[in-house]
Amino acid sequence: MEASVRTQSMYQQRVEAGIDKGNEPELAGMMAVEHMLTAHSTFVYKSRLDEAILERNFNVLNHEVIRLTQQAPAIAASVFFDLDTRRYQDEPPRLALNIFPISREITVAIYTFTKADAEPVREYLRDILATAGEYQKYLISRLLLLHAENFVVSPVLFDTWSDVKRDTIRDFFLETIRYGSEEQSEHLYLF
Repeated sequence: MEASVRTQSMYQQRVEAGIDKGNEPELAGMMAVEHMLTAHSTFVYKSRLDEAILERNFNVLNHEVIRLTQQAPAIAASVFFDLDTRRYQDEPPRLALNIFPISREITVAIYTFTKADAEPVREYLRDILATAGEYQKYLISRLLLLHAENFVVSPVLFDTWSDVKRDTIRDFFLETIRYGSEEQSEHLYLF
């Protein structure tokens, strides 16, 4: 909803400044409508999950849990996002990702999704689920950077990052706010 309000406000300011006309379809206005539709769709999705929880119907959810061992606490995140909406006629599949350390040497990444979304979500996660070790951490890091609005990095770890690594992560994050990216870089490791 916040994205909807901000985008609509930006569009209204563009109309007041004479940049956009305001009485015909324009890119800035369409972006505002797109955010409003996404907000409504997400609300409906959340309402269905709330109803399932109230009915104690926990089997509507599936989980994929990845245990990263020999991993000092580095990242904490909780992200909810949908998959590429352009590929789906109806509601896009949605996915929650929670990453958090559970000990000094183990961090878990938990992917949660509905049974109805299981097939496309597992396909989306295929490479992450099929690999292990450092490359798996890279894929998890990249996915987090593609979809997270915010996350926590251990200050101890962050202080070891070079300026090049910090800049690469920031630039990748900013470049992918609206659209994905095929960019690969050894600097995108968050762990």
